[in-house]
Amino acid sequence: MDTRYAPRLDLSIKRRLRALNWDLDQIVEEVKFDSDSTVWTASSVTLKSLDIDVVHMILLIEDRRFFRHLGFELRALPRLVKRAFKRQKPGGISTLDQQLVRIITNRRERTISRKVRETILAAAINSWLSKDELLLSYLKRSYFGRGLIGLEAASNHLFKKEPDQLSTNEAAFIASLLARPIPGVVVDCLNDFSLLTARRPEEYIGMARVCAPTWAIAVRARYLYTLKLFSDSKES
Repeated sequence: MDTRYAPRLDLSIKRRLRALNWDLDQIVEEVKFDSDSTVWTASSVTLKSLDIDVVHMILLIEDRRFFRHLGFELRALPRLVKRAFKRQKPGGISTLDQQLVRIITNRRERTISRKVRETILAAAINSWLSKDELLLSYLKRSYFGRGLIGLEAASNHLFKKEPDQLSTNEAAFIASLLARPIPGVVVDCLNDFSLLTARRPEEYIGMARVCAPTWAIAVRARYLYTLKLFSDSKES
């Protein structure tokens, strides 16, 4: 048997495992930091304040099975394998856990290897951290648009309110921004970011039609869909 390549393979595997362990340690450390109430004394988004409408909407629109899966969806694996064989870029919806891994590690290349790595780490952090801790960290780190990092920042800048004070429509609009963050062109067309505050969702969408019509149409559709999902969930 030709063993010329065995040492190189072993070294590659060890290197990958070390990198995974480093990423896992980093994620666990940062999520724990996000959950530390002694650090975030002035924050309105805490482990005790997750039971609010905007958070429910985010879960409905982004990952409704968040509290039931272990970081990834088994039904998504066959699609990932199929795309790998066809050498296509990975696609499909990621769980919140996978999105959080991507945010913290800042690995955004659209490759199968990144998706596999993301899935492994998402499963691993579910063994180390609670779902509430993961959700809280996601809410603090998610991107809602230019200058809007985290749910609290989005709520305060857009509507001058804390997340638990948002109206149903305001909460739905913010939840819809996770998939369609406010682009810089929308901010720029208002000339001054301070003008982008305390308006109704419909006003934001209406203003955006002038400078970013494609975004306005897309975010309006997601906004209305979020409202429908939330209404249906209340009735069921």
